[in-house]
Order: sequence, then C-alpha cells, then structure tokens
Amino acid sequence: MSVFPVLALMTGLAIFGQETVTATRETLTLPIAVYDYADVPSQWLSWAEEEMTRIYRGIGIEITWLDVRPTTKPADGLIVLIRPGLTKAERAIPEGVMGFSSGTADERRRVAYVLYGRMDQFRPEQLPPIRHGKLLGNVMAHEVAHLLLPVQSHSPTGLMRARWSRAELELAQEGRLRFTDEQALSIRTTVFRLGVRAPQD
Repeated sequence: MSVFPVLALMTGLAIFGQETVTATRETLTLPIAVYDYADVPSQWLSWAEEEMTRIYRGIGIEITWLDVRPTTKPADGLIVLIRPGLTKAERAIPEGVMGFSSGTADERRRVAYVLYGRMDQFRPEQLPPIRHGKLLGNVMAHEVAHLLLPVQSHSPTGLMRARWSRAELELAQEGRLRFTDEQALSIRTTVFRLGVRAPQD
C-alpha cells in the first residue's frame, strides 16, 4: 500500500480591511490566467481547471479562464504560475510544500504559484491521471483562495487546511474538499469588491 506524504500549502498574503461588505447572491465572475511553465499534459491541466471551476462554482463564483500567451500578462484577473522547479530563492521552501501565494500583510497581490515539480512524487502507476489533475486543481484553488482571503486563513479541515494528510489528499482526488461557509463568504465579498459580474442571460 502506497503512503501519501503530508503536503504543506503555504500562504503569505492579505487583502483589504475586514469591514463588513454585503456580497449578493448573484453569480460573481473571477478572471484567472494560467501560465504553464511546467508543460503539464494538456488533458491533466484541463482536468485541473475543470476541478477548480467546480470548486468555485460551488460558492457562487464563475471562473473565466483567460486566453494568454507565455510572453504576456493579462491586464485584469489573477494569475496562476505553474513552475517546473524551484528558483534559488524558493529552494528554502520546506520539502513537501506544493504552492504559495504572493503578497504581504499590508498589500494584496495577484499571483499564485504552484510548484509542479513537487508533484513528481505521484507516479502515474500510483495515481491515475484524472486524479492527478483533480489534485492539481485543488492545489490551484487553495493558492488562489489565499489571494482572496485574509492572512492566517488556513482552517483545521477542508480545502484550506495548511497540511494535507493522506485523508485530505484522497478527498482532493475525489473532489470532496470544500471551503468553510465563513471562507466562502469572505471570498465572495472580496470578488464582489473587485466589481466583476457574470453576464446575465
């Protein structure tokens, strides 16, 4: 029986102040651009985006995937950078960490990083490709949420748990990790402030 390692998902960012803002029940839109520098198999990346779309749709947010080129950056929206390995500065990141988000306690950023090279520990014979794609989608969803939540936004359980045990890894692959109700409201409030609305039928 294979043993799943514990994965740590890092944060490092803050958003606006904590004043109460009413997030309406309408569907909100969140534009995201993915820059895949790790050459993730296209079908795996498609599964990852589908999984992340499903997760955010569950809290009333529709992701718009921006069509981008490697040499350009979108004017609007958040960015997910999928990296093949670690830069010199990133080598100090603890072993097992699969992602992090840019930012400080005083200023919100817009880039989430996924360290795809850290997923090499999951060999195809150990993890079917679609489950690998779902896991990648959950990592992406977790790191993007750090761009939308306050600092110290990890939770004891669920999608925003800091360290994923074997149980969380299996739930992620099965599409069963969720935001807490409080996290969902906070994320919706931030997206509402961004002022992007889903088109009306």
